[in-house]
Amino acid sequence: MRRPVRFLIVGEGPLGPELEALVRQHDVADVVTLSGFRDDVEALLQAADLFILPSLDEGMPMSLLEAAGRRLPVVVTPVGDVADLITDGETGLLIPPEDVPALVQAITRLMEDPSLGRRMGEAVFKKLEQEYSSEAMYRHYAEVYGLFAG
Repeated sequence: MRRPVRFLIVGEGPLGPELEALVRQHDVADVVTLSGFRDDVEALLQAADLFILPSLDEGMPMSLLEAAGRRLPVVVTPVGDVADLITDGETGLLIPPEDVPALVQAITRLMEDPSLGRRMGEAVFKKLEQEYSSEAMYRHYAEVYGLFAG
């Protein structure tokens, strides 16, 4: 039996009215909530089962780093620096930009196999600590300055 799914879309932007129209057009207001700007990100991530960011353009999104810090399984597109943190099938699931069937398949896969999501959530947290923590940043800076010191 499939678990019920709800989607919370957080943030504001120029596509807000278009998203609202799509929610009404497809009659999915019972499962899709457009929350707009929120300042309680920690509580939202704590309540989430998955983090989904099917962006077309990003650098290294802070929202992805925050989700990784909560050990959430992630479904993302390999844009910008996202693929530096997410390795498909290891630290998350990568989908091609604008590929709706791949997005649906990835979400379904994680909803049907919670143990896979837990493993990837732990793996992305570990990689976050190794590569993006303040200690990791210190090590990287020390390596750079060590190269120039001698």
